[in-house]
Amino acid sequence: MTTMDKIILKRNIIENIKAWDEDITGPLFLYGLKGVGKAFICREYAKDFHESFLYYEPELSLADSVSDPADHVATHFGLSPEVLANEFLILNETEKNVAFFTKLLEKAVEGKYKWIFISDYDYTKGKTEAEIFKMQMFPLQFDEFLTNLGYNDWYVSSVSETLKRKEKLPDIVHNNLISTFEEYLWTGGMPEVIKDYIREDRLNIRSRQTDAKLLIYNSINNIKDASLRNKCDQILDTVEAQLKKSNKKFMFNQIRSGVTYQMYAEALDTLIDRGLCLRINEVSDERKFKLFYPEFSFNPMESFDEITDVEFLLREENYLLQTFAQKGIDVAFWESGNRAELPFVIRTDEGRSIPVDYHGENRKVSKSILSYQNKHDNPKAIKISDSNFVDEDSSVTIPVYSVFCIEKLLKVLV
Repeated sequence: MTTMDKIILKRNIIENIKAWDEDITGPLFLYGLKGVGKAFICREYAKDFHESFLYYEPELSLADSVSDPADHVATHFGLSPEVLANEFLILNETEKNVAFFTKLLEKAVEGKYKWIFISDYDYTKGKTEAEIFKMQMFPLQFDEFLTNLGYNDWYVSSVSETLKRKEKLPDIVHNNLISTFEEYLWTGGMPEVIKDYIREDRLNIRSRQTDAKLLIYNSINNIKDASLRNKCDQILDTVEAQLKKSNKKFMFNQIRSGVTYQMYAEALDTLIDRGLCLRINEVSDERKFKLFYPEFSFNPMESFDEITDVEFLLREENYLLQTFAQKGIDVAFWESGNRAELPFVIRTDEGRSIPVDYHGENRKVSKSILSYQNKHDNPKAIKISDSNFVDEDSSVTIPVYSVFCIEKLLKVLV
């Protein structure tokens, strides 16, 4: 096996896992879309920072009726529960038996065990981080993409540091980052696709992207209720077509005539809760919303040149929404009748609302920011574009590749 075949991607979340391991007592609950590399990154972490570790995946025959999950797992390894409690244990695919692993998680919290529970979605909703320490894992962000392509640390750090000083990046650096970002959008950010991109195996990327999309659908198979599972499939089947409409708001009648929100509310909540769709609501009316895929290569192409303007803009908007979600930034979209619309309004913890528009070679600046400012006491806006940094009285323009550090930029730019 060649070195190229052994590509191990560097991920930012490693530092977060290390901080948990060193500073937090009790287990870690790590969740995220299937295929983002959760189990792989945990095993690599354990190899690097622990002399030994145990790895467990549930057997197909695992029953909800097991009275003592800790004893069951200990027996699997030929250990006593007391010895197992002191092991660094990685438990993968725990969403396959929620009842079993919920009991085990409660045991780990009570005993403050150094165990990692991996799941495709957060089935502990309602529990606070004070009760269960949680992390969510996403596809690779653009800074991770740069790092794995071999760009030195200066490229990544200079983006946030230069913009925080309200300065432009050198044109040669800016242009290089724009072209690299376009390639990143083409890959979609999923680990196996990135590995093929690094290997320059362009022909395999399309099948990898298709596989990533199939994983989203396969995740629905764990839903036991057949009716609910079918409705989830029907919603997913319409997402791409709905986003290609001029009005991207989700319309239930696109599933079939006569379908209402109430009929599909449970399926919609299930998709959102399991991370299989990203939802963005209208600022003042949550019954108006858009749905996106949780990763943005939803329309794979043989080559980047084959992506149409519409597909590129959808992928870019999908990327921005995913990035806001990853950074824990609360966003909505805004519309004023049929005359003006902003794709994003950032809502800060301090109660501020920051209008956000984006444009590039295929999309001109809209007049919607001015319309929003006139109606909302003229807040300073953010424009995301292919252009270099520009600071004006009413708005600040940031290059699209800098959105990976948006939470830092918000503190100084507006």
